[in-house]
Amino acid sequence: MQKLFVAKLGPEHVIDVKPIMGSEDFGYFGAEGKIPYVIFWLGADDPKDFAEHQKRGAPMPALHSAHFAPLPEPALKTGVTAMTDAAIELLQ
Repeated sequence: MQKLFVAKLGPEHVIDVKPIMGSEDFGYFGAEGKIPYVIFWLGADDPKDFAEHQKRGAPMPALHSAHFAPLPEPALKTGVTAMTDAAIELLQ
């Protein structure tokens, strides 16, 4: 999926994230390795806010924070484009 997203969205919009220990139940969907799966994280922060936080070395407000303030329109457009492209790719 990474290659597809880079091709469709551009390399500047696809970030390789180091593995983390999350609390998601997502791993259970892989049915013990029998079904391939991927977790998709959609960036929704204002790029200006993100750059400012990066410059200061401060983390952005997390998803469940009262201070989380996504930009709905670009996040939705990107998410719908990426997921539609992924579905088309996988269902061929």
